Amino acid sequence: MKEVLGKAVRGVRLGWLELYLALVFLARIRAGPEVVAEVLSPSIGRGAARALARVYGQSPPTDHRLPPCEVLAASGVCRCRGSLLAEYRQRVRSYLGLPVVSR
Repeated sequence: MKEVLGKAVRGVRLGWLELYLALVFLARIRAGPEVVAEVLSPSIGRGAARALARVYGQSPPTDHRLPPCEVLAASGVCRCRGSLLAEYRQRVRSYLGLPVVSR
């Protein structure tokens, strides 16, 4: 995920699956529409990023679903194992010095 968001911020054009993954991931971690526009603007342009951010802001985060890790790995977009969000939560907890919860 870090690679996909890094590409967006550096202005590298994202593929459709990468763009979708970035949008859903940002929704699931509850990043605001302003963050979406800021992150995606270098990659897709300011107008398109603002339009996506407006649409994004109108639907609840739970409406957004991440593709299964098998699909992401097969397409070369992600190397997550199991659940991308679970890995994100564990890394954030570890970074904050909180106990890592195993499932």
